[in-house]
Amino acid sequence: QYANLETFIVFRSSTPLLVAFLDFFFLGRSLPSGRSWASLFFILLGAFAYMSTDSTFEVRSYSWAVAWYGVFCFDQIYIKHVCNTVEMTNWGRVLYTNTMSMPLCFLVSMLFGEYNELLAMEWNSNQCFFLALSCAAGVGMSYSAFLLRSSVSATSFTVVGIMCKIATVVINLVIWDNHASSEGLVALFVCLFAGVLYRQAPMRNAVGSAK
Repeated sequence: QYANLETFIVFRSSTPLLVAFLDFFFLGRSLPSGRSWASLFFILLGAFAYMSTDSTFEVRSYSWAVAWYGVFCFDQIYIKHVCNTVEMTNWGRVLYTNTMSMPLCFLVSMLFGEYNELLAMEWNSNQCFFLALSCAAGVGMSYSAFLLRSSVSATSFTVVGIMCKIATVVINLVIWDNHASSEGLVALFVCLFAGVLYRQAPMRNAVGSAK
């Protein structure tokens, strides 16, 4: 609401740089290798290049941007910590997370008056079908996300998330009429290629044992 898509992509693309340090300080990971640092910087560089060719940097509320940045990075580290330390099935994590979020979502909808939009809608079978389809897709995304979180580091998970966002933008540009410039597409492919080059940092105790 307070920033355009390109600005959000740049903010999102910079998060692995901070998450890598948080991974090191709180979760026992080694710092990324030189190749992986280069990968992270080129992801950010590509996002900046895309923004500069296709739009402008626009943030109408820096306080919201800073708040989102802090909450997002905390989320990446804390949930990985929970996956490492709390014995639970993957479906259990999905159900707990979504169940615990329901009261907060209801409270937010009441505070911001979003329930008025819901009440004003005229529901039909098509809308109900696509709503149910969206819910099923959301559950699938939540399940796959927790499965990936438990398998890779917080930084790797963050990089995968960025690649998904950028790949979505590329697909959107290819399918619809609102095409990016050739420079913008090159910048997006730089991000994707840089993401492929990233390699997960090992645990520090594993490195010590190897020595």
